[in-house]
Amino acid sequence: MLHTGRGNALPPAPPQFFTTSKQALFDAKPDAQKVRHMILAEVIVGRHCVSSAPLQDMKVLCQEAGYGSVANNMENPTAFTVFDELHAYPLFIVSFTQ
Repeated sequence: MLHTGRGNALPPAPPQFFTTSKQALFDAKPDAQKVRHMILAEVIVGRHCVSSAPLQDMKVLCQEAGYGSVANNMENPTAFTVFDELHAYPLFIVSFTQ
């Protein structure tokens, strides 16, 4: 899965991962040199719930119900937010320009 490093929010946002580079491209913001960065990672998502509610609200509800992540779709999920960053194992950093 691909992570685009959107964890700069305060309070820190849980890591979000995408199953395709096309999805991650829209989320990867270019830096001052117009270079985009993504992290290719293996991610343990565990049982996941589905939500369109604000993530911070769902984190508490899903964790209390025994879920490890939130997905955008139950049948064919393409984006996951994991509640514990220790469930992601970085493999490569991909840097590119468009």
